[in-house]
Amino acid sequence: MFSLSAPLLAGSGQFSLNCKDISSSACRSHLPNQSFVSQTVTSPPSELSMGSLDPPPPAIPIIDLAAVRAASLQGSSKTQGGAVLATACKEWGIFQALNHGVPEEVIERYRTQMLSIFSLPMERKQEAERSPMTGMRGYQMRENSGPLELFQVEAGNEGVVQDYAQKLFPDSSPAEFCATFKECNVAFWNLAMEILDLLIAELGVNPSHFDIFKTEAEGMLRANFYHRSESTEQVLGLDPHMDGGLLTILLQDDVSGLEVVKDGQWVRVMPHKQALCINIADMLQVLTNGHLKSIQHRAVVSKTGARLTAAYFVFPKPSVVVTSAPEFVDANNPPLYRPFTWREFAEQQKRIKPNPTSLPYFKAAAEDN
Repeated sequence: MFSLSAPLLAGSGQFSLNCKDISSSACRSHLPNQSFVSQTVTSPPSELSMGSLDPPPPAIPIIDLAAVRAASLQGSSKTQGGAVLATACKEWGIFQALNHGVPEEVIERYRTQMLSIFSLPMERKQEAERSPMTGMRGYQMRENSGPLELFQVEAGNEGVVQDYAQKLFPDSSPAEFCATFKECNVAFWNLAMEILDLLIAELGVNPSHFDIFKTEAEGMLRANFYHRSESTEQVLGLDPHMDGGLLTILLQDDVSGLEVVKDGQWVRVMPHKQALCINIADMLQVLTNGHLKSIQHRAVVSKTGARLTAAYFVFPKPSVVVTSAPEFVDANNPPLYRPFTWREFAEQQKRIKPNPTSLPYFKAAAEDN
């Protein structure tokens, strides 16, 4: 794990990063394979008085995927482990996954690459800056959001990754940079597809409806560097929003900041060294006709230190049509959304910011129901 501090160097336009290994007993829990839900992590009470009778905030589910896998191998299409996973996705829209299968050395190599990018002089990072031509790809500095630096690219597109490697590190071979992004894409993609398959089996739907979302889809890998806040007020690094794709895999460091909405209140998702956060996104909400919920979330900037995260977004290709699976639609459960393409959705997302999601624009007309 990395602990980051990034003071602005006066007049330099650069930031310095200091990294050290953190060990925490809270992050070293080992759970028996028989346990699906391992433990719960809640946000610390905010400004509670001594002796307050207010209930504690609800807890983010933490699920041992090794136990879920073991149960699924018993031959039943539905398992206790699958039920726990589906319940977390239905009631929360997010969970933390232990024994996720992404090798720690892959995660550490990607962390190293993230730090190498954000440690570059600003003029070098601007060589890879986003533009109307590159769309969501590339480097961006958001001064009014924390501030927040980010770098985003389709991790499976080797040509694009190599191009950015040469822009950011023109005096170095792009081989290591490209290899790191490639292995991250493979590991995160495999995890995303495994979770999707487990959910499909548990929900009892025809897998063929989801096939195109596995064959005609891709992953976007995004690194986020949230600078430490100097403000006495709460500062948001990312405004409240819902992710647009199928699902998102989030790698946190030891500094907390992710918050999700549960029962009308913001709940802090505390970092867990051995876990990855998985959240349901808008397309899975549509595919299940609202059975699974896309989770609204935000990033709060820390006043004590900088925060480094990585998000892997899985989304369909532009021409893919998104519509609810037949198993979720009947006379008592009419379709909530009209069919639309990912291209339509993505274009609408650009127009409606900073609204949390563009799903309301795709609601089924009353006469369709």
